[in-house]
Amino acid sequence: MTKTERAWLAGFFDGEGCVHTGKSSSSKHYRLCIKIGQSFPGVLYYIKDLLGYGQVRSYYTKLYPAHFLDLHSKDEHIKFIKTILPYSIVKKEQLETALEFLQNVHDKPHGHRYLSKKQAKNREKLGNLIIKLKHEEPVNAKTYVSSRRSS
Repeated sequence: MTKTERAWLAGFFDGEGCVHTGKSSSSKHYRLCIKIGQSFPGVLYYIKDLLGYGQVRSYYTKLYPAHFLDLHSKDEHIKFIKTILPYSIVKKEQLETALEFLQNVHDKPHGHRYLSKKQAKNREKLGNLIIKLKHEEPVNAKTYVSSRRSS
């Protein structure tokens, strides 16, 4: 992927993407989800082809169709974040926190992962921070608006 494509993808994700954490009903630990949503799936297939991973899913409601590019594995999430992080502006803090969240798991043989009590507590803290960051104006955006007002 070229530098221009990575920068474009970061801007697209800043506008249309989502970093989400939560607990599933069957799990006591937080998990991370990264998605990009669109009304039309074409651009999502383009992004999937650029990345070489991910899955495009379509949901149909009574009002309109919704399409999402989902990332699933820890490795896909980490690769994606590292690809766009240098170019992200709006979701940079969320992505940095998500990367720390993902790196807070140790692998066991056969692909299984485990969390110590300390790691689980840290993951909960990071998960809650990601949720909080979703509902705040990004620091970079605040700085930009402040500088524009003073000029």
